[in-house]
Amino acid sequence: MAMPNALTTQSLPGKQPGFFKGRGAQVASMNKYSPEAQSALSFLTNQGQQNLMNPYQGFEPIENQARSMFHSKTVPSIAERFAGSGSNALSSGAFASQVGEAGSGLEQAIAAMKAQYGLQNRGQSLQELLAGITPQYENFYQPREGSGFENLLQSLFSGGGKEGQSPIASILALLMAA
Repeated sequence: MAMPNALTTQSLPGKQPGFFKGRGAQVASMNKYSPEAQSALSFLTNQGQQNLMNPYQGFEPIENQARSMFHSKTVPSIAERFAGSGSNALSSGAFASQVGEAGSGLEQAIAAMKAQYGLQNRGQSLQELLAGITPQYENFYQPREGSGFENLLQSLFSGGGKEGQSPIASILALLMAA
């Protein structure tokens, strides 16, 4: 695994480096993240992929709780209303109809909650995937560098000698004065 901020280079086609040739232009890549951050991004990518495959994973406890509440509160509440109506009220068609309507409402509510749950999970999964697929390397261009020979010639013929003259010019001036 690459170290954070580790620099890797790739020479562009052209000259190979050397004293007389210099170093050609290169494209360099630098890792933007530490190994820990790379691991976290990899985890987010995997998590996002898994959640996209089954966005309803984890909904079962919510569904079970809704059904339990229906059986423990809604059905007894309907039964209490009908129990006060007479001795055979709980076996009447009206009671069965009320429980059936309430059950239908329960199923619709569960379906709506499950759809909402799935949409939220898909959105979160996409965010996890996007975080995981962000570019992890930064590329930049490194221009050509002159060869050692070019640098030597430049230092000989550029200013840097006596009174801003190049060393060669200084030597020529001394030779001509003699």
